[in-house]
Amino acid sequence: MASLYADVGKTGSDLLSDGFPKVNKAGEPENGFETEVNAKGADGVKFQVVSSTNANGQVTATFKPTVPVVVADTKSDVKFSLDTANKTKIDVASTFGAVPGLKVKVGANDSNVNAGFEFKNDLVASNFKLDYPVRQ
Repeated sequence: MASLYADVGKTGSDLLSDGFPKVNKAGEPENGFETEVNAKGADGVKFQVVSSTNANGQVTATFKPTVPVVVADTKSDVKFSLDTANKTKIDVASTFGAVPGLKVKVGANDSNVNAGFEFKNDLVASNFKLDYPVRQ
């Protein structure tokens, strides 16, 4: 019951510090805003839209859908990211029923491609990642 009243007595800036007011890395306030909208479909598809402004008043927006894909005993999450600054990104993470604990990851963005894997079980945990630049 005590956690219900954990925020009583805190200052307003402490409660609203998550993106409001917007603060730069030096801790100085900026004139701007950030808005995030999340939605989830009945089939597990997730949508996220993030928009923000900077001190110059420029508005940027990012659209980030996540699509779950299941084929037999292979489960994958396909994540896209598209924004108004002409940056794109795609990531795919897959797990396989035939090899418990193995997750294979593949991705690409505007400047590189990457691939890797993670393997975890009761005896060992290991991961490997390779990045390859495609454009300088």
